[in-house]
Amino acid sequence: MKAVPVTFLDLFAAMIDTRSFSSIWYWGLLAIMWSLAGIRILGVPFDQVIRYRTAPASAGHDLLMHAKAEVSRRQGAGGIGAIGLTAVVCFVLSMIFMLGFIYKIELSQAVFFLALPQAILAASGARTRLRLASAVAEQRADLVAQILSRRRRNIQLLGLLFILLTAFWGMLHTLARSFMGIGY
Repeated sequence: MKAVPVTFLDLFAAMIDTRSFSSIWYWGLLAIMWSLAGIRILGVPFDQVIRYRTAPASAGHDLLMHAKAEVSRRQGAGGIGAIGLTAVVCFVLSMIFMLGFIYKIELSQAVFFLALPQAILAASGARTRLRLASAVAEQRADLVAQILSRRRRNIQLLGLLFILLTAFWGMLHTLARSFMGIGY
């Protein structure tokens, strides 16, 4: 049997293969995405909340200043532009969904499992931002810490749910392709 030489192009093509659910790169990206989602809650570093819990007198002012800066920075992001952005995001998510689950393109399925939870987080973050703005206006560091802690817990629960859904769908997809010889 003659050995077939492996070229750089073959290695590169194998590294960026579109079979997403069986790729270590996809699962690494999924882990990084959810790790980064819980570090800065609505733009405020979560270590500020932890510091506030351990030393409320000294860290309360810093927490309020971080939250105030983020609230004022993001207040101009509403209005007509937000409606247009929402429409574009819904269209793109619908397109990715159709490509993935109707036309059975695995890469689109994988992107959908990454994009949908981010869209849910963005939409739910708008309402939380309003509650955060009122807590900052009242200068209540305890309420700011409570809002940010609840938001982080919700992000972690959503992350757990979507990681499990993605793992289940990826396992189903990989098993169907490997053992049954069908594309799912």
